Amino acid sequence: MQYNYPEHYSKNASSAIKLAKELKLKGEYDFFRGQNNTYDIQPSISRIGVNKHESSKKLNEFAHWVYSTPELSSLHGNISAILAVAQHYGLKTPLLDFSYSPEIAGFFATNEGKMGDTGTIICVNKKRFQESWKDINDRHYKEKNIYLTKIIEIDVKNLWRLQAQQGLFLQCHVDSALLEMFSCFLHIYFPQKKEIVVFEKEKIYPKTKSHLEVLLDQYFLIDSYPEREKQLAEIFGLSVFSMREGDVRKEMEFFFVASNLPEIHKSWKSNFANSWLNEPDEKHSNAKTINIDIILPQSVSKIEEFEINLFTQIENKFIKSDFLYSNRKTVNWVVKSYDGIVLYIDSEGFTEQPNDFTDYTASEMVDSIYSGMRNLPYSNHQIAKSISRYLTIVQFGVYEVIEDAVGIEFSAGSVRSRGFCSRKKIHTALREDFFTLINPNKLNPSGELEFRHILFCARYAKTSYVFETLIDLFVEDIIPTIAAVAVEGLIIVVNPMRIEILGES
Repeated sequence: MQYNYPEHYSKNASSAIKLAKELKLKGEYDFFRGQNNTYDIQPSISRIGVNKHESSKKLNEFAHWVYSTPELSSLHGNISAILAVAQHYGLKTPLLDFSYSPEIAGFFATNEGKMGDTGTIICVNKKRFQESWKDINDRHYKEKNIYLTKIIEIDVKNLWRLQAQQGLFLQCHVDSALLEMFSCFLHIYFPQKKEIVVFEKEKIYPKTKSHLEVLLDQYFLIDSYPEREKQLAEIFGLSVFSMREGDVRKEMEFFFVASNLPEIHKSWKSNFANSWLNEPDEKHSNAKTINIDIILPQSVSKIEEFEINLFTQIENKFIKSDFLYSNRKTVNWVVKSYDGIVLYIDSEGFTEQPNDFTDYTASEMVDSIYSGMRNLPYSNHQIAKSISRYLTIVQFGVYEVIEDAVGIEFSAGSVRSRGFCSRKKIHTALREDFFTLINPNKLNPSGELEFRHILFCARYAKTSYVFETLIDLFVEDIIPTIAAVAVEGLIIVVNPMRIEILGES
């Protein structure tokens, strides 16, 4: 097939992708970028209308969060990796996405392409690119300590989108005209017609969440709080009363002997506790996926029997699939009614038809629970317990499943969430010497506190609870009810080591 450097016009997308593949096979071009129109090649932070100051501020805030998150230790000190994650999750960066795969570039060149527009596959010869920019880059680096352009080839731990897209990046600090002038790009143009299916979208954007993506969901939830609070203030007005954390602490101190809050309990400092902050290393290509269907039992009116039925289904599938903590598979979950209909969730519980109140399927919430738990030191038994308890709560209601339920709120890594806990289990999870630390004048005749005072005084989780028993509370109550209440949609905090404040809602 003939082409004219630096532009070639193909009759359709298939021909364009075919040419790019041939050029890759011949060794003439090394990596590729797909654009569904002929807009200028410009990183998102440099595009018209983008506030560079605000974008840089958001990048710095994101980097600060990464550095403060132990489970992301592989990113610490690696600016390129942090930028790569930020780029793949929508922050404005100086990076341009490329792929080693012509087909993946073809996906982006055709995905959401509009009839009448011109799609483009941009091809880069690595050696020619670097040689062309060498003198300019060297001079600029000596003057400004930064390269104008830089190819970043990096494998970021647990960044499945990058791995699925066989991605790399071009870091760029020049305008599009100068970039085109010195980069020796080949543009393969084609008319956008009926969209062709190069890849299923889930192969490019993995549906199952990696460890990193679970944490990213929580970060972007945190990032949304200021705007959400601003919107609430516009509707309801500014908050009239707000108690500061320092004031709460002073009130709490009066409950304790010598007005001293307890030290962190030893259980939170153990090797086992610290293992909950380990960073896994799971390649997208190595993530084995299995299918698990959960069928709601028919005509089971007893709560315990209903939950046991679901638990047994899940645990048997785990056993059959040889699940190991060190290598748990990703799962395509499907939650169905007894007659095989996929179930949705609305304000009333399960429904077989989506309506104005359904935001997701039951399967999606189950996947959120599982995705968060699977790379943590939970046992298969505990994971099956949380999922079966969640589905049971949806069916029967919180107060029917947890008879002594009390509403709780907590923060974990600055994420706020809400659910329910059993009063008895909260009491059981307290450190063994909790009431000996309380000022005797505050204790009731039974030598304890009123329950609301327990929650108030035990609000600092690490100073008040035994880590191992708090895990049980998470498994049986907190995770299932967060999912059932769904204050934050499909974002579920499942790691007890991240919890900071736990109190009554």
